Amino acid sequence: MVMTVQSLRSAIPGGIVALALGLGFVKMLAALSGYGDIPLLNRSVTLLLCIGWGVATGGIVMRLQQIVRNGMALLIATEPDPSQLAQTYEDNLKAIAQAMAGDDGVPLKKRRYRLNLYPKSFTGAEAVTWLVRHHKGTRVEATRLGEALLERNYLHSVVDLPFQDSDALYQFETQALTPVPDADAGVNPPSVEKDVQGDAS
Repeated sequence: MVMTVQSLRSAIPGGIVALALGLGFVKMLAALSGYGDIPLLNRSVTLLLCIGWGVATGGIVMRLQQIVRNGMALLIATEPDPSQLAQTYEDNLKAIAQAMAGDDGVPLKKRRYRLNLYPKSFTGAEAVTWLVRHHKGTRVEATRLGEALLERNYLHSVVDLPFQDSDALYQFETQALTPVPDADAGVNPPSVEKDVQGDAS
């Protein structure tokens, strides 16, 4: 059976502790049989016990560090990332934003912030509550989805803040929510220039 370096390393602390315990047992037998203290044996046992406990403690610390590293890696891997979440919801993101802005969506009100009035605005907390209610997720997941909607310009912060589950105010981007005309339909939308000329005449 071939012994790997890792298995050899893990066997060393146990071997040293076993050797120290064996020498301790010999020392105890020597004391019981009347031979008294054997100075060389005392020093050997003490030295081996110190080495054994040092190696064993080092092994435990290394194992704990590995557990913590693995736990942190798992947390990072399972923490939703806004760009990944946006990619997952890419096909449905616009539909979600349109539902949020619809009649049964997030309540839109005229709100005041720093002496300015913002029509058709909503708070981050209201958006998170709506997303939790309609998409059966947690508030953390709903906040990540709000970040994805902000990242894709379906909504914006009135004071240029990231999306938060708080009283921060947001508004929908009406241009992003407007349906895009079908290129195959052959109907071109009227240009702004024509509308302006029509109003002038």
